[in-house]
Amino acid sequence: MKRTISRSKIMPTLFAAAAVAGLLALAASEAGAAMILFHGNNATASAGADGAVLAHLQSLYGAANVTYMQGSAAAGDGSSAAGYDAVIISSTIASGDCRNKYEDATQAVMTWEAALAKDDTGDLQMFETHYSGSGHTQIDVVDPTHPLAAGLSGTVTVTSVADAMQFGRDGLGGGVHLVASTTGGDHAILAADVGDALLGDGSLGNPSQAPGRRVFFFLHDSTFANLTPDGLKLFDAAVAYLVDSDIPSVNAGIDMITWSGEAVQLDPNIIEAPGSDWTDLTYLWTADPPDGVVFHPNEFVEAPAVTITKATDNPSVVMMTLAVNNKGRLEPPVTDTMTIDVYDDSCLAGKAGGMLVLDPTDIDMNCITAFEDFALLATTWLDDYTLTEPVAK
Repeated sequence: MKRTISRSKIMPTLFAAAAVAGLLALAASEAGAAMILFHGNNATASAGADGAVLAHLQSLYGAANVTYMQGSAAAGDGSSAAGYDAVIISSTIASGDCRNKYEDATQAVMTWEAALAKDDTGDLQMFETHYSGSGHTQIDVVDPTHPLAAGLSGTVTVTSVADAMQFGRDGLGGGVHLVASTTGGDHAILAADVGDALLGDGSLGNPSQAPGRRVFFFLHDSTFANLTPDGLKLFDAAVAYLVDSDIPSVNAGIDMITWSGEAVQLDPNIIEAPGSDWTDLTYLWTADPPDGVVFHPNEFVEAPAVTITKATDNPSVVMMTLAVNNKGRLEPPVTDTMTIDVYDDSCLAGKAGGMLVLDPTDIDMNCITAFEDFALLATTWLDDYTLTEPVAK
């Protein structure tokens, strides 16, 4: 097993399902809950659905922990974020109100102002271009294992009425993770962790790596007011990811090849976010299908060995899922999967893995040169395969 403390880029498949309502409620009740700065267009949270967003954030994290500020009033050097864990920027602002302010901030930043998330100087450098459109009700969750997916997958109805939304378009930064898209393939929910590669050149105002967590969300000015329960789950998961460092990144390990009855040592990689408390992690491994699967010493340890006994003559593929929880706070738990291809014997497994050296003496190709190979050779001993006359090509 591998456990690291890292701010560097990790593969998208390392990520898993989100912490949602239970996590948020606990976070709000704890001392030292996340401090959030929320920017909208007006002097008060009265533009679009900003008032509803503010009330919702304050209900989750506490009124004293969520502050509203007009976007244009934010300091030009980004210092308004000092003392906050996260900055959330509504699309009601003019993008220029917050441009050149937070692109280099080490605080986490979330926005649904698509023009602020793209790759111009002073923006968040997440994607190349952007657009907004009306008449949308659904998005496609393309990575249900990521925390921002909130345990959802496939096509999700996110608004109760056809509504306006904002999306990213074209190339993503190398570390920007696509969680959900439009049915046409544009970017609806994006995430970048600390250190993930962005589109900038690394100069001031053009970060090449995320200095703090970054989230782009699909809302338009008033869309929040029409979110369905699933749409609200996605929003809550995005904010939880933004501010909660206790959400671990889990990789169940690389896919493996084995044979019936041979133990496989599972080797997960769990990456700790800065500031996490790892004293009470729990683990649960499950197998699909479960037939013939035995964990050693059991399925509740981080890195058990697993033995799979096959009941058929065909290769079997078993999906192994690791679910990780932290003090029972994550619901659903953070999960990731890997697969084990199980063959009847070590010879077939070796062939499948492309690891066998072809031996011309192994005539029956069972990975053993034995008398059976000689017997096969004897049946054709001294046979003459040379042509006796020309043949048609």
